[in-house]
Amino acid sequence: MKDYIFIDELSLEANIGVTEEERKIKQKVVISLKIFKDLEKAGKSDDLTNTICYEEITNLVKKEIINNEWNLVEKMGYDLARLIKQKTIADKIEIIIKKFVIPNTLSTGCKITF
Repeated sequence: MKDYIFIDELSLEANIGVTEEERKIKQKVVISLKIFKDLEKAGKSDDLTNTICYEEITNLVKKEIINNEWNLVEKMGYDLARLIKQKTIADKIEIIIKKFVIPNTLSTGCKITF
């Protein structure tokens, strides 16, 4: 599958961390998504129903982040990927989640392919 839509570096505040102390204060996470789907039909029809709506995905992710908490970014990634797959016509999802908790690093995180 070569076609995909993407959302690059959606910045949100999340309840995430292994310790209760770490989860007391919301932490910044940055989420990037590639949502794979054959886009030929949308490209020919110019019809939103033949593709995946960026705003719908962004709102779905925001709502999930607001209403949940996680210990690990890996679990957050799989939960978000599963949710997007359930709610859309996506064939495959790649999600990168970055956290900013380790001193002297640009970021840490994970990449999930679902």
